[in-house]
Amino acid sequence: MAQKTTQWLQKFPILQNQIQLEKTCTGNYCESTGRKAAIFGTDRGSFEIWVYPFKIVSDLEFSVYIPAYGKHVHCSAIASRMIVRPELTTIIYSHELFSIKQHLLTPLDEPGCVILLDVTSRTALEIWVSFVPNLIPMWPAGLGGQYTFWLEDEKVYFIGESRKKYAGIIGSPLAQRFSESPGHQLPDQPMKFVMNITPEQAEQIFVPIIITGSINGPDEAVQNYQGLKNSAQQFYLQNYEHYQQARNNFLSIHSDEPDFDLAIEWAKISLEKGLVSNPQLGTGLVAGYGVSGQTHRPGFGWFFGGDTFINSLAINRIGDFDTVKTALKFFRKYQREDGKIPHEITQSAALIPWFEEYPYCFYHSDTTAYYIIAMYDYFVHAGDEDFIRESLESIKKAYEFCVGSDEDGDGLMENSVAGLAAMEVGKLLSETQIDIYLASLWIKAIQCMAEISEYFNLQNLKGECELQLKRALKSFEKIFINDEQQRLNFSKLTNGEIVSEATVWQAIPLFFKLIDYQRVRRTIEEYCSSSMSTDWGIRSLHRESKFYDPLNYNNGTVWPFTTGFVAGALYQCNRSLSGWQNLLSNVRMTYLDSPGWQPELLSGEFYCPLETSVPHQLFSASSIITPLVAGLLGLEGNVIQKKIDFAPHLPYHWSKIEVKNFHLGSDRFHFKVEKSWGRLTINIQKESTEMYQLFFSPAFAPGTEIYSVRVNGEKIDCEIGLNRYDVHCPMMIDFVDPSIRIEIEFFPGIELLISNHPPVKGDFTTGLKLIDYHLDQGVFNLQVEGMSGNSYSIPFRSGYLIKKVKGGKIQNTANNEYHLFVKFRSKKNRRYETKNISIHLSSKKK
Repeated sequence: MAQKTTQWLQKFPILQNQIQLEKTCTGNYCESTGRKAAIFGTDRGSFEIWVYPFKIVSDLEFSVYIPAYGKHVHCSAIASRMIVRPELTTIIYSHELFSIKQHLLTPLDEPGCVILLDVTSRTALEIWVSFVPNLIPMWPAGLGGQYTFWLEDEKVYFIGESRKKYAGIIGSPLAQRFSESPGHQLPDQPMKFVMNITPEQAEQIFVPIIITGSINGPDEAVQNYQGLKNSAQQFYLQNYEHYQQARNNFLSIHSDEPDFDLAIEWAKISLEKGLVSNPQLGTGLVAGYGVSGQTHRPGFGWFFGGDTFINSLAINRIGDFDTVKTALKFFRKYQREDGKIPHEITQSAALIPWFEEYPYCFYHSDTTAYYIIAMYDYFVHAGDEDFIRESLESIKKAYEFCVGSDEDGDGLMENSVAGLAAMEVGKLLSETQIDIYLASLWIKAIQCMAEISEYFNLQNLKGECELQLKRALKSFEKIFINDEQQRLNFSKLTNGEIVSEATVWQAIPLFFKLIDYQRVRRTIEEYCSSSMSTDWGIRSLHRESKFYDPLNYNNGTVWPFTTGFVAGALYQCNRSLSGWQNLLSNVRMTYLDSPGWQPELLSGEFYCPLETSVPHQLFSASSIITPLVAGLLGLEGNVIQKKIDFAPHLPYHWSKIEVKNFHLGSDRFHFKVEKSWGRLTINIQKESTEMYQLFFSPAFAPGTEIYSVRVNGEKIDCEIGLNRYDVHCPMMIDFVDPSIRIEIEFFPGIELLISNHPPVKGDFTTGLKLIDYHLDQGVFNLQVEGMSGNSYSIPFRSGYLIKKVKGGKIQNTANNEYHLFVKFRSKKNRRYETKNISIHLSSKKK
């Protein structure tokens, strides 16, 4: 008998989204997340539902019985396509007798989820819903005495526990009870309910499944269920509008590569998805998401201090200051009495003595130094003086903890006192007194503390910071810089031994511009070489190290997070060609497995995420944004000092880039760069009445000669800056008027593109590596690495005529366009080889 259709069940349109991604269902991860609840599962249609801090149900699956044909079809067998949108995820099930669009909707700020089934069928169907009731808190807490029973009036299964404090609900107004539940305990087998739907109903309504819960007892859980049931369309539209605003109001780019631009949009969404409101703890940023399965850990879906502060660098740069402020307040609230900032806080922390009896909360040292950096970074981008003022005591306590972590008086924090930093596992962790990651963060934190002290007129503290910085830099140089080998060391052991292993962590002082990169050229070259560089990022450890293991968390895997720091460091060192390769590697992660989300880490040998990798990791997304803005764009701002730095390193094949909505406080800036042969035009708009100092220093290819520079039509003098890898044209401009137009005419030098073909999942690294290059007295010298037996083509353009080439062959493809062909001799044992190439240029210009 057909059930009466109510207004709220009526189908509503699911809007197309300009950034939606679509992929064939292959069993990969999918999600639908809000701030209070989440759906985690696979695109085959198996899910677990969390209403924080509880997993309400798991193994939620669907099947369809077709009475007229006596067939029972498991939906996992007919899952065909998945469409991922920020506001809604859709899985499409295709069968010869029916189709179902399964919309996974998690409202932004509601404690529950709604699954809407859009059914098309010419015959009556029975939709069977199977699930395992849980009501289990997030790791490592536990509950006892869970049970479940059917509420006939609501058409739901209620999941409770003995104290009647916590509750979960799953059901549908169309549901009919199927499973019996044992008294006072959960069943051993999955539970089921059934929903009948006729072809006439299928044309008009969504078939809903609603999951919710409460920490305040059964009555509130039922109220939450009613609210979700009656307002699905409203919540969907709220989601849609929220993510549209995030796209339109925060930083975006438009370049010659639509897939690149799209990845930036998804990185923004990935970071936005990390903001979680726990009803007992507050609102902060979690680290990432994944299916918990038989465990109670949904990826890294709890609060991490270090991840928050790393991600805040990216979130500040897209202009989402409210999120950063919320996240900083969260960790400020849980700062330890001695000033140490938590490393991680589980979402079940209010249920257990997490802060007092568990070892995980404070076992990292880098988090406290990073807290100071994050506070300062927020201050100079958001200009929020009131918040920093109210946080001053907390920031000073964090600084004092760091100072107190230096037992030998050399000015540097010590891992052996303060806790873990770069390494969490592996042999390189053993007996570490200090590693370069912690040392670099601490030096940067001292610099930030000095700036904060000066602004708030804390002269005594500023003086202490200056002395502390002087000692720290002197010790850093002694321990970590090897001038003879032009390399950076990794760590110092408690017995005084220096560990010189080449790791990804040596990029941190380069990223933060703490040292002169020209002193450590060999370290930079190692990042560019096949020993550390794969076609999908940077290995955490040199491939020839005795500690190297491509599956080891710290000693051989490729983390997009650290690849992003290397990319940013390479841009800071004017190695934009290699910086681009690594930035592009991170961008490609967006399309690897789970559309839109970036994985935590990959194998060091093959292009494949580790089985243990979290599929949606926030710091992998931030490691797209940060090297893009701070590296490729060279865009940094300080609203307190009213300064902007803009030093773009555009890839050779880009003719333009438009950057919209760069925020500094309430001010907003837009940049448009257009590049043609011999001409660069920049238009900058300012939505502000304030005057800013603009330091503009675009990068040009080696051999470029600047002919003229005009600012708003007026010719100005510009002192050219030269380095080993490119040419800069720096200028300081008073940004008074609403817009600036800069026109630069130049003679083009020699410009390369090193951009390997996208690897396919399972590939071994074979791409060309550019170790070094420079122009010297009319000869452009390159040192490259390639796989033995392989041939490579390097596109480039040159304003100079080519006289001859050694080590390769040249083909002239257009007026100023060339291809350099490089071949590596064949060997039985395929491995990387080094080749030196020299391109002799004519003094005659075209």
